[in-house]
Amino acid sequence: MADLIVHLIRHGQTDDNANKIIQGQKDTPLNQAGIHQASLLASNAFAPSVIDGWSYVWSSDLMRAAQTAKILLSASATPPTLMTTPRLRERYMSSLQGLEISALSSRPMPANAETVPQMQARGLAFWKDEILSLAEKANGDTVALVSHGAFRLLSLPPDIHPALLPNTSVTTLHLNRQGLGVLKTWADVSHLVGHGPTETLDSRLLNLCGGE
Repeated sequence: MADLIVHLIRHGQTDDNANKIIQGQKDTPLNQAGIHQASLLASNAFAPSVIDGWSYVWSSDLMRAAQTAKILLSASATPPTLMTTPRLRERYMSSLQGLEISALSSRPMPANAETVPQMQARGLAFWKDEILSLAEKANGDTVALVSHGAFRLLSLPPDIHPALLPNTSVTTLHLNRQGLGVLKTWADVSHLVGHGPTETLDSRLLNLCGGE
């Protein structure tokens, strides 16, 4: 029996990230810096032979996450199939989406915005349905999830909330068949070292749980 290895990856930078704009579920593409970050993720963080051995890759169906996943998998000659799902989306922020972060302190949360418990429920449902079911098999699979900053902090997995997450950062867990995990790396951006600055979640976005 072998542990399940799970790589949790945040998407590359977008113009809204760079300009400190709340995105939520606004469907934004990677900017040139984000494309470069994702390319470095593919070339420096994981060898193509490593990606070849992955069993499953899931991504949020929002463009910035799916684009990051596709660039990552393009490094592999025989990549696993990419599966996109709305369950890995960032929190829906309604009319707050598209606003500058600096304007949020005076604005209430819209009534039709997704609540934190609702976001957590869909994230943890995915974790239970897909990840824990694989962990129970104890086949030594390796999987990757490409998603969003605040979503990852508050939903996947439930007991990890120690720091902020730069774009294309990689957090790696090893899960046993009971679903108990060991944190192997947190927000690793070593693939970006020497290739320009990294961007982290703004604390105001983190408090609102919807910035990425």
